[in-house]
Amino acid sequence: MRTLTLLFILLSSLFSVKAQKITPIEPSMSDALFILKSMGIEMVRFDLSTLQQNTFEISIYIDEYIDGVKQERKLDRNLGKNREIVSEDIAADFIAAKSENFDTVNNVLLRHKDIGIYILPENDSVVTCRINLTDGATLSTPLPLKELKPTSPRFRFSYEMRPFSVNEFNQSSSEIPLMLYASYWYDDKSYVYRFCGEKMIDPEMNSDSNILTYSPHYYVIGISVVKVL
Repeated sequence: MRTLTLLFILLSSLFSVKAQKITPIEPSMSDALFILKSMGIEMVRFDLSTLQQNTFEISIYIDEYIDGVKQERKLDRNLGKNREIVSEDIAADFIAAKSENFDTVNNVLLRHKDIGIYILPENDSVVTCRINLTDGATLSTPLPLKELKPTSPRFRFSYEMRPFSVNEFNQSSSEIPLMLYASYWYDDKSYVYRFCGEKMIDPEMNSDSNILTYSPHYYVIGISVVKVL
């Protein structure tokens, strides 16, 4: 009787264990970002909503650096004011549409709430920098790449993106770097190509930056703001 009881308990425990099974699941956002990055697509987005406490003229700029030396400015495009007072008739249309970008108390249209910066490969030696703002303003410009020396089939044109750490500012006029797009470099002591260093770049762009010190070619994408009195 005791033997039968033990056998029953053993069989019950075996059948109560769930079968091990592997099932497919939906890909996540991290999967999509991984694929995009492997295709050379880089992206970053910044919240500009705190600037809407005041009225600023906002411009986009792109600067190019070769061996640490700043070249002629690649792009300087004025995007207009981030706050715009509108007439009663236009205000009525925004109110009727229940626009999230409209200040109904002061009849002010709030623009440039955030900004997205995207790097899209065109071919081996050129990428397109595309900039998008929430109010529909977009612009794009080609960015030529520099071939690495010594040349390697794998690292011939190799670049990566790093965001800048954005500090608070109180000036009435300021240039604010947002994103760095920089090339790898060759370490002739270890005989390897590298892109290593800080995850976020100091906006002062000082000599302590490992990436800015060693990268032979990079672009700085940022905004300039001028307070409107």
